[in-house]
Amino acid sequence: MNDLTVLTPPLLMAAAVITGIVMFLRHEMARGRSGHADLEDDIPAAEPESGGAADNDPEGTDAAARQGTES
Repeated sequence: MNDLTVLTPPLLMAAAVITGIVMFLRHEMARGRSGHADLEDDIPAAEPESGGAADNDPEGTDAAARQGTES
């Protein structure tokens, strides 16, 4: 009986953690079914920067302008 009283607090904490994990996972998994999946459409996509150099040049478009001035 003494062993049971020693193990009760860790067993209660383990049960609380497992219950919390199960409740969290049920909540997150239910989001897709309840119509919250359209929230991704509410976030506008970033506009692409004008000029193709922004995608290929990690230093930005100023690096191309500086190359013409350097000798």
